Amino acid sequence: MKEMITDFWSLALPDEWKAEQEEETVIIIDADQISVVELTVLTPNSGMSLDDLIDSISDNLYVSDRLAELPCLYGNFEDEGAFYREWLIPLENNKLLVISHGCDLEDKGLDDSSVDEILSTLLVGEAPEDSE
Repeated sequence: MKEMITDFWSLALPDEWKAEQEEETVIIIDADQISVVELTVLTPNSGMSLDDLIDSISDNLYVSDRLAELPCLYGNFEDEGAFYREWLIPLENNKLLVISHGCDLEDKGLDDSSVDEILSTLLVGEAPEDSE
């Protein structure tokens, strides 16, 4: 297992999964490239509340859930031949962690248990400061 750590969250990754960062998004891909998990921390635009941001993403179609013991909203949907599972997790300091697990429609469900296991290791919080 390896650990992926950012300023806002961390999680454990099995060796067969790799992670890369593209701007504000961390992309996690399995070895057989069936699934992609994307984690992005969003901040509402000026004048917008965190609830407004959540509403704009979820269209009120998401349901209350828990992920790694954290309260969240969960939704799933199909789009252009792909299936997505998505979690919205409010963070401190008016931020929102958006986690999206996507795969081709014909691969729906194949990696769900692996992704669920990875996401069960999610920890949120500010990154520890370097101690001197």
